[in-house]
Amino acid sequence: MAAHEIDQLLAALRGLAPAKRRELLELAAEELPDEVVDPFALIGSFADEPELVDAICEDAMHTREHSQLRVP
Repeated sequence: MAAHEIDQLLAALRGLAPAKRRELLELAAEELPDEVVDPFALIGSFADEPELVDAICEDAMHTREHSQLRVP
């Protein structure tokens, strides 16, 4: 889910009456899995966000090019 979609969803949630918001959040909580999440599940978690990964890599490469690796 893209960041702008999350922002739109949060804006819609904030527009609901408090009782409806609580009801919706309780329904969403029921949909969460009960099993323990594998700590290695992060591997591949950015597969649906290639633009984000590209931006992170670009920033890292820019930082490497313009910053000292070691401070004397």
